[in-house]
Amino acid sequence: MKDGITLTPEEWDERIPSFAGVRQTSFCEFESVAKEHFVPVMGKSVFGGSLIAQSMESASKTVPRHMELHGKFLDRANVNDYIHYFVKKLRDGRSYVSRRVDAMQGTTLLFTATMSFQMPEPDQPQFFAPPPKIVMDGDFKLQLNIQEGQNFLPKEVLAPEKCMLSYKRYEHLLSTIPKDDPMYAMCAKWTDDQRHVYPVEYRPAVPTMYDKNGHLQYGTSVAYWVRSRGNSPGSINFQRAMLAFQTDQLLLVNMQSSIRSLVPSMMASLDHTMWFHNDFTMKDWLLMVIQEGVFRYDTNPASRL
Repeated sequence: MKDGITLTPEEWDERIPSFAGVRQTSFCEFESVAKEHFVPVMGKSVFGGSLIAQSMESASKTVPRHMELHGKFLDRANVNDYIHYFVKKLRDGRSYVSRRVDAMQGTTLLFTATMSFQMPEPDQPQFFAPPPKIVMDGDFKLQLNIQEGQNFLPKEVLAPEKCMLSYKRYEHLLSTIPKDDPMYAMCAKWTDDQRHVYPVEYRPAVPTMYDKNGHLQYGTSVAYWVRSRGNSPGSINFQRAMLAFQTDQLLLVNMQSSIRSLVPSMMASLDHTMWFHNDFTMKDWLLMVIQEGVFRYDTNPASRL
């Protein structure tokens, strides 16, 4: 084998299939091109990057060439029918347990998720980015000179008891537009849902987020307080499920704070990735800070709680 330093670009290209290549064995089944696999220094198994790359290659061969891989939300659900969840055991280890869950209605696959559960390791070292300072009053201003497509994390947030109630977001707008205006019906229903339907409430933690008509403002940082409206009994996994439920409501709107005059014709969440580092209860106020990661025709907001 040649010294790696002397390999030409073409020779490096020839090696790629041994790391990432797959071949099709049946309609939806594939196998690696290589029988023997790369193992990294100090490793005891196949390099994880190869598994990821080969998984993506396999999936990409089942879709038209002009399409890109994206998302986990796969189809629309019938709002008037039961949704069935099928759990497949992927691995039962001593430290980690992995599951795949498929949500279906009839023969339609709506959503698929892979989940990993870890045995608690309470004595392990940890660190995290410092949260914003919680204040009872502050000098909050819009940052109108930010570069298009970027936003910033807040240095301060209001305490939850000082924040506007979510259902009051469109209070001024509803008092100024006629009741036969389509916008009135939409905002009135949104207000009623926030007040009477959602089991989790939120409050904007940065007072510059919305203008007087409830529209998210360009140049604002974005953060929310969230908590359960009830006592939130249940296991820690139930608390996590409730938090995941709420995050889907709040992530998408963030892009309007970093793109000037953005009026999207449609918004939908396609993919979620969440890591839970510590236990919590949804009975307590949790601070959710959101930052835009990538913006194209799709968007990749990231949040910390």
